[in-house]
Amino acid sequence: MARINSSILAFRVAVAAEEGGDIEAILAAADAPQGIMHGNPPYADLATERRIWRAIVEAPGREDIGLGCGQRFPTQAMGILGYVCANAPTLHVAVEKSCEYARIMGDSMGGHIERGSRQTKVWIEQWTEWHDPLRYTVDCFVAANVAWASANAPRPVRPKEIGFHYTRPKD
Repeated sequence: MARINSSILAFRVAVAAEEGGDIEAILAAADAPQGIMHGNPPYADLATERRIWRAIVEAPGREDIGLGCGQRFPTQAMGILGYVCANAPTLHVAVEKSCEYARIMGDSMGGHIERGSRQTKVWIEQWTEWHDPLRYTVDCFVAANVAWASANAPRPVRPKEIGFHYTRPKD
């Protein structure tokens, strides 16, 4: 069964609260487990993740909340992956490790990286049926990678192009 760490969901709910959302109302609207903000249960299924995303978006009324989560996403929230990325010798290696981890541990999507002569291409591959709230997960992933890279690069890191190519979702 596909699942996600509850601490990641708790972080997203906390960001929504910073933006004016009410934590209890978000959890109630998402029909989320009561202890999820405290790691109980330690993992949640992807249906819970989708319900939480919907409630998070509605609470402060921000369709860009995934970007806000990504910009604030601390590397330590990713446990051992955060440690590996924070201690990587280069930004390229850090993003490469993040993508490798996603390919190994990801349930619904994973990252890829390809180095060119003048730019590096990072993309996300969808492995499961598309559900509309997954766009917020994609926003979060992209924004987190840009924020982490910008915070650790000698010069600002700017995406050259961001685009989407996918089969029209059923929902």
